[in-house]
Amino acid sequence: MLIARHGVIPASLHVSYPHPLLTGGRPGVSVVTENTPLAKPVHKGCWSVSSFGLSGTNAHVFIGAFKDEREPVEQPAPMSKGACLLVLSTRSAAALRRLAAPYADHLGPDGGGRTQSLRDICATAATRRDTGPHRLWAIGASHDELASFLRALAAGELTSDGGFGEAGFTGPRRRVFDFSGQGSQWLGMGRGLLAGNEAFRTTLRACDRAVRGELGGSVEKLLTRDTDRFSGGVEIVQPALWAVQVALAAAWRDLGVLPEVCAGPSMGEVAAACVSGALSLRDAAAVICRRSRLMRRVAGGGAMLVVELSADRARAAVARIPSVCVAAENSPTCTVLAGDPEALSDLSARLETDGVLCRPVDVDVASHSPQMRPLYGELPAYLAELSPRSSRRWPGGGYGPTSIRRTGARRAGRSAVARPRRAPTRCRGPGPSRARSPRAPAPPTW
Repeated sequence: MLIARHGVIPASLHVSYPHPLLTGGRPGVSVVTENTPLAKPVHKGCWSVSSFGLSGTNAHVFIGAFKDEREPVEQPAPMSKGACLLVLSTRSAAALRRLAAPYADHLGPDGGGRTQSLRDICATAATRRDTGPHRLWAIGASHDELASFLRALAAGELTSDGGFGEAGFTGPRRRVFDFSGQGSQWLGMGRGLLAGNEAFRTTLRACDRAVRGELGGSVEKLLTRDTDRFSGGVEIVQPALWAVQVALAAAWRDLGVLPEVCAGPSMGEVAAACVSGALSLRDAAAVICRRSRLMRRVAGGGAMLVVELSADRARAAVARIPSVCVAAENSPTCTVLAGDPEALSDLSARLETDGVLCRPVDVDVASHSPQMRPLYGELPAYLAELSPRSSRRWPGGGYGPTSIRRTGARRAGRSAVARPRRAPTRCRGPGPSRARSPRAPAPPTW
């Protein structure tokens, strides 16, 4: 493309001794050893480029000159309502000042950005460029206004409508332990650490004793069982995942990695509460075991699906499917749906046809969906005996706060099962209550 544009074939590099096949007689091809003007094509404005691979793969491309014969049309710049925020980012402060100047020229009277929406320019700068630690921001209601602020910043002048900042990538960072929800289980998880890490093994066995006291089954035997798949429903998977998460945190602490923040969505919040000290190990085991045992009642009637869509696009996709809802917003471009298995399967097929990445979650319930409504009022009573406490502080580390707050067992129980709403839930954790504990459901078969 560049050869056709400039009309020059650049010299090949490092050709000191031509291959014998390319010398003597009348070779069919020759190596260009110095910049050579491109010969005029046989067909007007068209060149042929061939590439021959050693594997036998050949490629041939025709490149033609393009001449835009359309008459330019003057278009006024679309007006943006209100002020727009322009954010620029580079790897150094000097590069950031250099970048501000061409942006100002682009927005200026003779710049190409005059015919473009100011809001679109700002959106492209914020979402379609690589980001670095050094940031520049400027606010303007018009092209000229924003251009003047950028020129001031490029010249090192102070303005109340713009400034510089640093993301702090090179400074101290807070250590966060983030505990996952259900669906992250896999066959063989924890086996290596059970065999070779004393801190992991000791803590997992303590979790095992607590789970056996609630359910009668052994997490350690489940993890080391000789089978070809990770067996069990929600009432087995969730306690096993909880135990592995708490044991993993112990292994990290044994290596000197102490968390300053503990967090986790859905069932991961129970592990976060345990590791941070907001719940004792026995109380945390009670939450995860009684919660999952209660959820067994609706097991098999729901499913969950991860889709590569924003929350707004995901809500639009399920707007006409009453049996499916948005269950979690994992990131700006990743959303979890929950609901009827067949409806989710049909939706997944349609989305994949449109090029949307879909991945089913390894669960047999539709957590954080209206399907949890039958369990809505029962869990608080099962957790009435819990005794939440303040987060601990480890020597050399920070506090371990979580999103769990002492808001009462009634609210805790509802969130622990997952609120039966169409909107994504923000989980809150266990707290004190004067409710009496009813008889727990029958234990699962491990």
